[in-house]
Amino acid sequence: MQIPSKISRFYKFFLNTENKKSVFVLVFWALASKGLGLFREALIGRLPTIQANMFGLASTLNENIVTILILGTIATASLPQIIELDNQKTNQGNNQKQVNQYLTWTGLILSICIAFLCLTGIIWSKEFLFFLNSDSYNSIRDAGLESDYIKLNQIFLVAPIIFAIKTILGIFLNARKSFKIYSLDGVLSNIGLIIGLTVLYSYFGIVGAGFGLGLGFCFALIGFVIDSYKLGLRFDLSGFKVIQPYLWKTLWLFLPRVLVINSARTAETLMATISKADDSVAIFRLSMNIQGIFYGIILMVSTVFLPDLTNLLYKENAKSEFWQKLNKYLAVSLKFSFLAVILTIIATPVLVYLIQFLSFSKAGSLLASNQTIYFTIGLVALGSFAIIFQSVSEILGKYFIAIQDNKFSIVSTVIANILSIILTVILMGVINRLVAVMIGFIVNNAIVAGLFYGRVRKDKLKIN
Repeated sequence: MQIPSKISRFYKFFLNTENKKSVFVLVFWALASKGLGLFREALIGRLPTIQANMFGLASTLNENIVTILILGTIATASLPQIIELDNQKTNQGNNQKQVNQYLTWTGLILSICIAFLCLTGIIWSKEFLFFLNSDSYNSIRDAGLESDYIKLNQIFLVAPIIFAIKTILGIFLNARKSFKIYSLDGVLSNIGLIIGLTVLYSYFGIVGAGFGLGLGFCFALIGFVIDSYKLGLRFDLSGFKVIQPYLWKTLWLFLPRVLVINSARTAETLMATISKADDSVAIFRLSMNIQGIFYGIILMVSTVFLPDLTNLLYKENAKSEFWQKLNKYLAVSLKFSFLAVILTIIATPVLVYLIQFLSFSKAGSLLASNQTIYFTIGLVALGSFAIIFQSVSEILGKYFIAIQDNKFSIVSTVIANILSIILTVILMGVINRLVAVMIGFIVNNAIVAGLFYGRVRKDKLKIN
């Protein structure tokens, strides 16, 4: 009855949109990236449990810097400024030059700030890892792997500097709707990590995974540089006074959003903090990565929508079209999210056993135990329900970015994080701590989605 017809309407929607080429490119490479991601997880599954946990714990600071300070902030703050500059081209012909100046200064300032933060983390790496989880640190030290653990964390902390530069270029490619190289980001990053977990692992042990992560980011950075150059982006330190107002607007949008930690990062950081010296961090990361496979496709496709929505705000008499597009994007995303939940639940057992098969799990490795496999399958099935709320939040979040409204999205996320952490702590006294964190993750997304929807509906009613 309904599912085939909904898939058909979803397909026809993209056939009839001017973004169809970009969407299909993004979906194709997102699927390729997820396939490589499964192979990456298989390689992590081959690792001894203690090394799999080292990988997860050492990634915590790196991933928080990338998610909170780069993806969740500078990408959000900069894109509207570029689109605003682009929409001035009828009034001034020097528009590309100003875009170059803006991105040069933004990239320079961001890279210096991120480098300082990462350098601090590298210097105090041992203290940070002990503070993050003393039980795991002591267990790793007792196993004679303390030095590798610290080195892995330090190498991981070089990656955000590369990622910051890559993100600035990615914002430019997004604004220009050039998604061919942009969509390869996940593929190239996974290839680097796979090289790290295979070739480099044989030479450097688990530290090789850190080298692989940096290598993957470098692959993507090279592609972004070439594509951006072809589209006219140049390094230009002139005209600071001209683009200074845009830098201030970026800073105004950037700083408060440092408070915003998305639900996945909240859950994984909480898991890293509360875990004991066992395999819980590695199992939870594996579960979250599988849970994110189909949602990741929705996330990739939604990158096409933001430039459209923002551009409509700068057009005269386009308010009606703006709301129509937002409603259409939300409806399509919501329908696809229900399908994604079903596919995740059905596909998870196959994917987990595939990962186990590809990893050639042996005694002592993460996926050697059937009990671990069954538990992971159940955890992913539970977490899949969050996809519905994640999809709603992702699309409606584009509304707040487009209108450059920082306050509401920040307050909503902070409220959701606080309430979900409180709920998780309460549940941990009653049920398994991994299940408690996953329930907190679902509730977190549900709160954000509910608050976003309520505010957008209120704004629409006001305008109408």
